[in-house]
Amino acid sequence: CTLPGNRYIDSKIQGSIAQAGLLRNKAADETRIATLEKGQGTVEIYLRKGKIAAMLVLDVENDKAYKAEFDLSGAGLLAEQAPDQFYCVRYPAVSPATQDAAPDIAETAPTPDLDTLKHLQSKSGVTNILYINYWGGSYTSPAWNDGNTINYTPFSQDADTASFSDKERHDMWLGWAEAAEDYAPFNINVTTDSALYAATPE
Repeated sequence: CTLPGNRYIDSKIQGSIAQAGLLRNKAADETRIATLEKGQGTVEIYLRKGKIAAMLVLDVENDKAYKAEFDLSGAGLLAEQAPDQFYCVRYPAVSPATQDAAPDIAETAPTPDLDTLKHLQSKSGVTNILYINYWGGSYTSPAWNDGNTINYTPFSQDADTASFSDKERHDMWLGWAEAAEDYAPFNINVTTDSALYAATPE
């Protein structure tokens, strides 16, 4: 097919998928997938009742995307689209100088005291709770361990489970911070507070 700017691409059909793809909120009867002969990318051809209804060209090598919808006579023009609507855009690699300048969170993470560690919250007041239990305890439920109680020890990186070293407290904070970052887009409070967890309805 010919892309805007009279650039021609060649592709080869690799297979077809029945009832795949969405076109104006309606499923296509069939989607045929072709790969570009030169370079990375695909051509997706959407068929309705045996006729081409739309086409999507993903030219990954050049970070380009093109889409066309065809009328009943089979006429349609490919128009360039924002590629990040269709695939993950490749970002430039971090230069060594920039990478060296960025602080390592593991190195800059604090070493809180135990009281602070026991009351960490990522989103105070949010009612959905993800509890990180560093403190040990026991759990009994018919759904686990054939109903037998499960006993678990506090977090420890050495043989001493009765106290926490500076390194352990550093890593406990870091583990909480990384989990909080992972769940930041969601309405979830990541906490180490056992009382807050216990007061939260299932």
